[in-house]
Amino acid sequence: MVSEFIHPETGRRVVVWDTRQYDPETQMIIQYFIFEDLDARGVVVSKRYVPLNLRYFYRFEMQHLLELCGYRLEALYGDFQRGPFRYGGEQIWVARVHGSAER
Repeated sequence: MVSEFIHPETGRRVVVWDTRQYDPETQMIIQYFIFEDLDARGVVVSKRYVPLNLRYFYRFEMQHLLELCGYRLEALYGDFQRGPFRYGGEQIWVARVHGSAER
């Protein structure tokens, strides 16, 4: 996947390359980013490699963990606009400590 943005301090165009691997056995996503800073002619003047390892949770696994920690599920959304949850997508959880007062 490739994306780009303008660096807010240097004003240079930055091209971002990334790749990811999924390990279902450990529920890990191993992602690597390469950030290329380009000069006005489009020549790469610097390059940074950034690894990112993420652990993902399945819906009922997360619900169980929240309940074990004393939380009560109030809502589960599929995005920050409160769209419906769909398997394989985002998980936006709204939970409250069980027995806490409403605000």
